[in-house]
Amino acid sequence: LVLTLQEHVVNVWNDSNPIFHNALVHQYREKVQHLSATPSDDNEGSSLREKLLAFLETSSNYTPETVLVLFPYDCMFEERAIILGKLGRHEQALSVYVSVLGDVPKAMEYCDKVYQHGAEEVYVILMKMLISPPDNWLLGVPAPIKTEPDLETALALLEQHANKINPVKVTVARAHLRGGCRDCPHWFQALSALPDKVPLVCIKHFLETSLQKELNNRRKSQVLKGLLYAEHLQVQEMRLSYESQAVLMTEFNVCPVCKKRFSNQSAFARYPNGDIVHYSCQDRRTS
Repeated sequence: LVLTLQEHVVNVWNDSNPIFHNALVHQYREKVQHLSATPSDDNEGSSLREKLLAFLETSSNYTPETVLVLFPYDCMFEERAIILGKLGRHEQALSVYVSVLGDVPKAMEYCDKVYQHGAEEVYVILMKMLISPPDNWLLGVPAPIKTEPDLETALALLEQHANKINPVKVTVARAHLRGGCRDCPHWFQALSALPDKVPLVCIKHFLETSLQKELNNRRKSQVLKGLLYAEHLQVQEMRLSYESQAVLMTEFNVCPVCKKRFSNQSAFARYPNGDIVHYSCQDRRTS
């Protein structure tokens, strides 16, 4: 009854209060754990878990750091990966898919999804994991599955998503890259992760795509620089034009608002059309 009520509040009333969304996640989790621990209808448990996975994916109103601490470490790994992704901890999320679930296609789907939200480094992280699988999927927690290096899949990933690895031109010694460089561009990190024995022809497409993208970005920057410089010159020309304009004030000048002459000590305001009024009259001018 509680679960049904929570679903009605969130799905029918469309309530976005994080308290209700957190509560619904907890209700799903507890129900799934209960059904997993007791002999029951497997279809009910599978259906409920699908609801939980879909809700974790689609809802943006629950608090990831709050619900994560209540999930177990010995099961419900895919749910944990989704929540870690919501927190931006992509390396841990990918480690779950690769080292715990052993599901590389699912890891690739994850990369495709989070890349669209600005996580450009995910493909490099996954490639590194495929080449050198981590011993721990979580800090201090050994991976339950012994994952073997998969260079072939890593190269296929590099070729398939060559245009998604940001190519930024830098000059860094290869020895420095081998030592690890978190601040280096993603394409340099990708190359540094590859073994020395990889033939150049295997990464030809990646190199061509990266260099072409770099050239395109450079051309765009040059065009933008030229446009900004032209705009700068135009603004400077307008400034000089305005500064060159002079105002001649004599005892015969009359304020068009109050119809009084300007004294020697009068403050005045000049309008773009050339009209001159007393400073105190500028707010009363109708046209």
